[in-house]
Amino acid sequence: MPAPTFTSDDKLNDAIPSDYSEDCASAFDRLNEKHLEPISEWASSSSVISNSDRQKTLFYPFAGADFIYADAFFGEVDNMILIGQQDAGTLPDFDAMSQYEIKEYLNAIYNSLSISNRLGFFRTKDMNRQFRDTHVNGTIHSILWYMARAEMKIVSIRNVRLTSSGRLETSSSKEGIEVIYSDKGKEKKLYYFAYDLSNSNLSSNPRLFDFLESFGKHNVLVKSASYLMHNSSFSIIREYLMNTSHLVVQDPSGIPYRKLVAAGCSVDLHGTYTRPISLFSGYSQSSLKEAIKSAPDLPFMIGYMAPYGECSLAVFKGCD
Repeated sequence: MPAPTFTSDDKLNDAIPSDYSEDCASAFDRLNEKHLEPISEWASSSSVISNSDRQKTLFYPFAGADFIYADAFFGEVDNMILIGQQDAGTLPDFDAMSQYEIKEYLNAIYNSLSISNRLGFFRTKDMNRQFRDTHVNGTIHSILWYMARAEMKIVSIRNVRLTSSGRLETSSSKEGIEVIYSDKGKEKKLYYFAYDLSNSNLSSNPRLFDFLESFGKHNVLVKSASYLMHNSSFSIIREYLMNTSHLVVQDPSGIPYRKLVAAGCSVDLHGTYTRPISLFSGYSQSSLKEAIKSAPDLPFMIGYMAPYGECSLAVFKGCD
């Protein structure tokens, strides 16, 4: 479908609360100043990611609706492939909605972004609840909000699915979306899929990997991933990332540091790490705590430990 348009501009404008645009602008300005700009500046440094290591495609497993941080870390890519548990969703028909419903829709999107704007991640339990609304029925709404605030132009949007062989096709389901957008005059594509990354699914359903392979070399971002790849039930995606990715940027909730060392990966550490939050207390990494002591600081705070003054990232490649 083409980018959304509205045949009743007066109706839409009347439904927008008088302070809504100002609140959105203020929230995004704070996010940009505190997180996005420092991340972009850090990630664009050749001492962090060399020009030869930059690829055209980013794969972001366990992403949820987190487009804006992917863009901050890897804004140079042409293609983003985001994976989450939640449905992609569909766009609402504003002409069929009352002004009250439009107002509630806009407020629901804004409220769903509060944790991401403040701490740099979406909480899974919040997304599972917030993205089941009648109109805010998936990740597409948050993704488009961020694109709009970042002054990107939406060219087209369509619901898609992956065939058994990993080909992309138009679909009426909420399984996936393709967004073609223009960023500073350059046309790019974002794909989001609701996809189970556990061994129980990937062992018999590798169509996502087939789709990824069609893009060639890719880089990877992993953050606030609930430590799933610390468990044996997510070993397939863990091994896939180590074996096929060109370069990976991850926080401690991604692949265990000890496994990167054992696999012979070339790892650069940044920031500070002492422990996980209490919710994930069983995933403490003593080897990471020791290795990161002499690492350079990070100029931003995002992730689970941000409220406690800690943030750490590993940049690795070249696993055997």
